[in-house]
Amino acid sequence: MLEALLLGEAGRIPPAVREAYARAGVAHVLAVSGLHVAIVTLGVVGLLGAALKRSPRLASGGTARRAALAGGTLAGWGYVLLTGGNDPGLRAAVMATTLAAAALSRRRVDAWSALLLAGLGLVLFDPARVFQLSSRLSFVSVAGLLWAWPALRAPLLAGTDAPSRGRRAIARAFFWARASLAATIAATLATLPIQAAAFGQVSLVAPMANLVVVPLLGSFAVPCLLLAGVALPWSALAAGLLVEAAALAVRLSTACALRLAAFRWAVLSVPPPTAIEWIAWAALAVALPPSLPSHPAGPLVKRRARIVLLLSVAALVAGEIWCRAQWAPPPALRVTFLDVGQGDSAIVEAPDGKRLLVDAGPAFTSPSGARMDAGVTAVAPVLRARRIRRIDVLAISHSDFDHAGGALAILDRFEVGEVWIPAGSVGAPAMASIREHASRLGVPTREMARGVPSRVWGSTRIEILWPAPAAAGEDASPSENSGSLVLRVVSPGFSVLFPGDIEAAGEGKLLGSGADVRADVLKVPHHGSDTSTTAAFLSAVSPRAAIISAGRWNRFGFPRKGPLARLAEHGVRLYRTDWDGAVTATVEAHPFPPVLRGTSHAPLRWRDSLKVETQSDEKEQGVPACPEKAAWVRPPGKLR
Repeated sequence: MLEALLLGEAGRIPPAVREAYARAGVAHVLAVSGLHVAIVTLGVVGLLGAALKRSPRLASGGTARRAALAGGTLAGWGYVLLTGGNDPGLRAAVMATTLAAAALSRRRVDAWSALLLAGLGLVLFDPARVFQLSSRLSFVSVAGLLWAWPALRAPLLAGTDAPSRGRRAIARAFFWARASLAATIAATLATLPIQAAAFGQVSLVAPMANLVVVPLLGSFAVPCLLLAGVALPWSALAAGLLVEAAALAVRLSTACALRLAAFRWAVLSVPPPTAIEWIAWAALAVALPPSLPSHPAGPLVKRRARIVLLLSVAALVAGEIWCRAQWAPPPALRVTFLDVGQGDSAIVEAPDGKRLLVDAGPAFTSPSGARMDAGVTAVAPVLRARRIRRIDVLAISHSDFDHAGGALAILDRFEVGEVWIPAGSVGAPAMASIREHASRLGVPTREMARGVPSRVWGSTRIEILWPAPAAAGEDASPSENSGSLVLRVVSPGFSVLFPGDIEAAGEGKLLGSGADVRADVLKVPHHGSDTSTTAAFLSAVSPRAAIISAGRWNRFGFPRKGPLARLAEHGVRLYRTDWDGAVTATVEAHPFPPVLRGTSHAPLRWRDSLKVETQSDEKEQGVPACPEKAAWVRPPGKLR
């Protein structure tokens, strides 16, 4: 934590602590930000000014003040370069330099000019920084503060000029508390659409957390660490005491963040904004401060601002209604195979509004300590974009991290009705963790095996085909692919088979059990490895389309040539998430023959890149959408 506060090195902070700070809305204190640069700059200015003013010759002509400003600015730049030169630090350093240069040259400059100059400098230095999330959050939050300040100034400063010294002190203490609260709200409102698009959630406890954590860490712990660095050459004891004081502040702030983050209502899940909502939110942010009674704008400006405010709110409501109508429960079964990299996840949406999530994508921690969780970065954003808040069944095919890794994130972020795991997998560490986490949330976990009655949702039926009942109650190996939970989702005229990572031996046992594995769409088992998708299995399933879920340039070389050749020999239309992104298969509520639609999207961008319609009674061959697929794609129907 001390490394993160001083140098921005947050890699060694436990993931649970980082998650708590994020849920509490104070994750920004764990990175070098404008607050850190301001503390360094103003601290050096104060120390240098106090030291130089002792010389009458330097103090008389203003030399001490100018030298202190120059020294503080250089110290701020040195600190930014020392900590890696991230966007918030560079923005603060450029703004500080602009304001210091104006003061040294006795010219006036406002904060807006300094902010715009910082943005121009970053764009000229490195145009790609415009697309970095930290850059957008930093500039937009500061712009929100500056735009809201005219409306906040009078209420915040009320009482700070009281005649009594005691009343002034109390009023100033309340001023800082009110200012911190107002700054948090202004920055949150300004960056809300960015947070919604990037994180899918907004912290409801952020104002309260910032009142405690920012003073403890930003105003106390960081200065203590900086002073410890200054004191170390002269007194190790003083430096040690300062570090211990900073550590105490860290413990208190972490306890506060953990406590606030523990509330289920600590964060509000929000869907990513549409283009209309982006425009409406920008107009709302611009119109809100001038519409407040405390803003010094004239009556005409206030009236126009309120009109824009009302129109913006109406546009936001209309945009949300349109999105909910677009992603309402489909008239027929809809299955989306998500692009989660090297892993599996698919969302099944039934016409009656019930949803089944099969697997949740990979999650792992890199050797450097960075956490990758597809449940957070890939699955949850798609579900939120579709306005899905409840998952009736979360089915985990087996315990490998590329299927079960994101399950904990899904349990935390969505209302889950129940969790299905394959019989015999309860002893696997990943499954035990999921079961324990689900139990804490009051979500039941069920071991599923062949013979368990099918789950019926209106016209949709979910059949449990595998593992065999004999495995129930026995512990399976955590990597037992052939013990995967195999599901068949059936609706009138349309069916999908989810075989998990079942391999050749498991395929043979599944076929030998007499289970009906016929399906229009097959999720290719084990990402297209050589150990699965045998010719006998393909003949039994007889799919019209198949989807391979694999990561682009994955280290396993999936999919392999053998399964691709066998799919081509059987005339199966093939999609790959590493090429096509998320693939959606639907069937319209038509008289027979049904229409199978597969719509691919760029990963997480939701832009149509490929649309296919195949008629089961047509025999003509189509031309593959991608030329490089021509060697092995054999569409059984019409491509248009």
